[in-house]
Amino acid sequence: MKYLMSALGLCLVLVSGLLLAADFNAAMTAYERQDYATAAREFTALAQSGDTHAQYMLGRLHSQGKGVAQDYVEAHKWYNLAASHGHKHAGQARDTLSQRMSSTQVATAQREARQWKSGADKISTDTPPLRQTINSIQRSLNELGYDAGVPDGLMGAKTRAAIREYQYAHGLDVDSQPTESLREHLAETLRTAKNDSEKTHNQANDWPWRRLLLHDAFRDGDYTRDPAWTVDTGSFSVESGAGLRTVHTARRPLAEAPQEDLPMAILGAILGEVNRSRSQGNTAETPDLAEIHVVQNITNAFALELGLNVRQATGPLVFGPYQGSERSSGYHLVYTPDAARGLHLVRLTSSGSSIIESVDQQFTLNQQYAIQWTRDSSGVMVVSLDDNEVFRVTDRNFRDSFDGFTLINKGGDYTISAVTIHGTN
Repeated sequence: MKYLMSALGLCLVLVSGLLLAADFNAAMTAYERQDYATAAREFTALAQSGDTHAQYMLGRLHSQGKGVAQDYVEAHKWYNLAASHGHKHAGQARDTLSQRMSSTQVATAQREARQWKSGADKISTDTPPLRQTINSIQRSLNELGYDAGVPDGLMGAKTRAAIREYQYAHGLDVDSQPTESLREHLAETLRTAKNDSEKTHNQANDWPWRRLLLHDAFRDGDYTRDPAWTVDTGSFSVESGAGLRTVHTARRPLAEAPQEDLPMAILGAILGEVNRSRSQGNTAETPDLAEIHVVQNITNAFALELGLNVRQATGPLVFGPYQGSERSSGYHLVYTPDAARGLHLVRLTSSGSSIIESVDQQFTLNQQYAIQWTRDSSGVMVVSLDDNEVFRVTDRNFRDSFDGFTLINKGGDYTISAVTIHGTN
């Protein structure tokens, strides 16, 4: 009987191992076909059960923002756990990622890795005060409609994202930290919400973009982390108290064309230069523009807010959401000064580009402007300047989500005080 029980136990272990291997293979298959949302769900379940390879892959997904919100703290945690269990690549990935994180973020990730346990954790009366605070914050966030995940008292990606959304929505410093003052603020918000539930419901219906996808006011002085922007060409810097600054002097004038065709000629010149820059990579001739982008999943319906200060406008400024790694499809809002001055909403596809809508608009130098650009689920796009609607147009060409946000300077001195993008659930 003793030997029979041992044999049965060994069989169960082998079967369990085979099932885990099958699940991991399914997750990898989803990852390789770029179905990152499915891969994230599969890897999360495996990682929670202690699968080292799944922990490493989950770290990669969080680091790159594929299938999940980009979260360096969560990525560091999973890399750290995988490394502690012997994964040969996880330690190096963790150390490389650490260079892009603040000391506070690294300390938070290390603490979460120490606190992590496979399987479900429960809050008890002897739980440390910080964990009790996190649990209370999670419960309040969930009650207010923010998805903080299971209230387990542990800081995971969902909790951190929910805190970030709440802090931004209520004008607090966006640091994703579970403090006692945040717990008290949430408690007060809950009391107010319960006394005014009908008003809260109406506001939610009027503003469908409630999920914060990206927010960067560049207050940390570093555009390379949290979130991580990538400079493709040209000059970008963070100016203290002002934001992200780009200065570019165009070497060549834009294409000449009849007045009625000038916006399209300018657009063609910009896109031609951008495409050459992206396809040729490092060439002997530096591209005649400055471009920076950030990888971030953006829902098909979005609300984009951008603070802009124009110090000098000698050429166009272009920005908007894109699709694909080559950033050759999507929507761009193009500001053109001088003869072709105005705001032009442009659609880029594999078959070409076209101006959807235009409005004559000139920006006064050294004045701060707030640009808001929304797109709803039916394709209606509204562009507003300082809360004044400048145009409204419908375009249903794109039905999938977008892969990131790009900004291009074709000539001038521009400062972006903040970029904020909300999406739908």
